[in-house]
Amino acid sequence: MLLLQVLIVTSTWSYGSSQITLIQTPLSVTREETKTARMGCKILEKSFNFNSAYIHWYRQSPGEAPKRILYIGSRSAIMDEGFDKEKFEAEKVDSASTSNLRVHQLTREDAATYYCATWDRTVLKRHRQPIFAKDLLTVILATTSGVLIKVFGSGTKLIVTDIQAKLDSTKIQVLPPFTEQDGKVSYMCFIEDFYPNVIKVTWEAENKNEEKNGVHEEIWPPDDNQQSYSLSSWLTIDKDSSKNYSCKYQHEIQGGFVPTKSPDKSVVSQTAESCINKPGNGTTLSTGPPMTMSSWLTVDTKSNKNYRFKYQHESKEGFVPTKSPDKPVVSQTTGGCSQKPENGTTLSTDIPAKLDSTKIQALPPSTEKHGKVSYMCFIQDFYPNVIKVTWEDEKKKNAEKNAVHEEIWPPGDNQQSYSLSSWLTVDKNSNKNYRCKYQHEIKEDYVPMESPADTFADTTVIPQTTTSCIKFAENNTTLSTDIMDSYIHRTAYFIYIVLLLKSTMYYIIVLFFIYRMQSPIKHQGKKP
Repeated sequence: MLLLQVLIVTSTWSYGSSQITLIQTPLSVTREETKTARMGCKILEKSFNFNSAYIHWYRQSPGEAPKRILYIGSRSAIMDEGFDKEKFEAEKVDSASTSNLRVHQLTREDAATYYCATWDRTVLKRHRQPIFAKDLLTVILATTSGVLIKVFGSGTKLIVTDIQAKLDSTKIQVLPPFTEQDGKVSYMCFIEDFYPNVIKVTWEAENKNEEKNGVHEEIWPPDDNQQSYSLSSWLTIDKDSSKNYSCKYQHEIQGGFVPTKSPDKSVVSQTAESCINKPGNGTTLSTGPPMTMSSWLTVDTKSNKNYRFKYQHESKEGFVPTKSPDKPVVSQTTGGCSQKPENGTTLSTDIPAKLDSTKIQALPPSTEKHGKVSYMCFIQDFYPNVIKVTWEDEKKKNAEKNAVHEEIWPPGDNQQSYSLSSWLTVDKNSNKNYRCKYQHEIKEDYVPMESPADTFADTTVIPQTTTSCIKFAENNTTLSTDIMDSYIHRTAYFIYIVLLLKSTMYYIIVLFFIYRMQSPIKHQGKKP
């Protein structure tokens, strides 16, 4: 028996100059249901005998091991058990050393990562150099005469959704370096508003890879249900370098690069009016009166990253951490330096911040209108007046499209206690459990509530009519109840009775005076 051992390797390997490389394109394919997805696999090495090679195609669904769909040689594809030949179609183009896979009549179950693979038939003697693989997945067959290695491509991710893929090249930029540390400067490549979240970014200098000096941040937001993603990447190089670097990107919509200028510019400093500030870590930033330096960073409000301000001075260097910008803006106490910077951050005085979770409540719906019911989230007695309130369902999906947020009141900035109400309108028969989520510098949490279907299971909803609504202009609040209607009717009836009695009294008085006026006339007409 020639076969001695089979090894499946999932780490990164490389085994010498004879290793072949499989390039899969595109990185991802985004299609709607019932459509067809197409992906390719190309072998770069000219010495590889592609005509006689077998190309294998695998599918790896989320949370599952890879499963082979089919393999194709010089003839038609051979399907593996459990896969439909009407859905999967493969071909080999020998002249281009390429194999293509098509997936027809897409369904949600077809969303997965697809890999191509082939056997590298290079025979390696047992006592030669160690074997190191460099692919995502490598299979090694050890035989009496040597080893055979199955090499996999980088993979193509198939996304089945109604969301359209997008990437706008005008939203890709490389920010020039403005600080220096130990003779090094850093570029940042920022790519925003793309979908899906499958993208490859690399740094190059004169067509040579510079990834050893690059750092790639995670794609955010991390949730796959989002429709807009962003990515930042950093390249650190010598300040005196004369090379022209570029940020190269690859996405299913398009690929390209953004060039940078050589970092021979001087470090730019920014000045502002003097206000000595003590950050939260106790470090004092002060350049001596009357001059100081300030720097502002503007980021996406949906970012979940924690940024930090880094400073360097001849006497000291360090950094000041910040909170991620998905938190509410935090008021800072500066002991009398009350400024409002251009980004709207409020610098307040020595009033302590407060928020009592016991004073936050979500009122259940009590009326129905056109098959809809409304919840109200009421938050009172908090300070400062910087708070974020959102509605979501039990799956943490945003429900803001059906929400209405009232203005924070009182409107004056000098108050020490604020309140806020927010409304969510949903279908009466909805079986989802909604919650009111709030974020404040003191605390962030949510208030849950039952679904409308459970709330009205054993109760009768009172239809709301527009004729019984009384609207108050002060806070734009509408009151509508049977008690208010009854009160109005009783008041009107009482006023009617009073007016009737008053008119009757006037009638009696008028009759009395007429009678008195006619009495002397009658007496004068009598004979003595």
